[in-house]
Amino acid sequence: MRRLGIVSALGVIVCCFFPWLVWQGHGMSVSGIDARLIRWGRPGYGHFLFCLLFLLFHIGHRVALRLLAVAMAALNFAWAVRDIYIGLGNRGEDIRMQPALYTLVVLSTVMLIAILAAPETTAASVMKEQGTMTPIEQTKVSEGDL
Repeated sequence: MRRLGIVSALGVIVCCFFPWLVWQGHGMSVSGIDARLIRWGRPGYGHFLFCLLFLLFHIGHRVALRLLAVAMAALNFAWAVRDIYIGLGNRGEDIRMQPALYTLVVLSTVMLIAILAAPETTAASVMKEQGTMTPIEQTKVSEGDL
């Protein structure tokens, strides 16, 4: 599940460079980086920030880092839903939403599900994997005290 979260976060970043909305009559497009047609700023930069922090927190093994990664994935998902609403609100004559916008929302959802479904990482499980536990600590883990 860790790899799925990392791949989906990188996919969200890639989707920001593709067109999200295309104005057929004038041949103009809106992407996460180039958003001249809308007045909501550049929405891709929010995804860059949330995905970068998600990747940094997702790599760590501490419980606090995992909770921060869940928060970043949730914020990224909310930002993607906001982008859909921007697309729906700017649908005028000949403006069409592109597959990259839908892919962005799907990848943000996969990112959130991947971090929520990832197995819990505790200090005891990391120490056990690394072989740094003393025999007394190992018996406490097996008894459920640690």
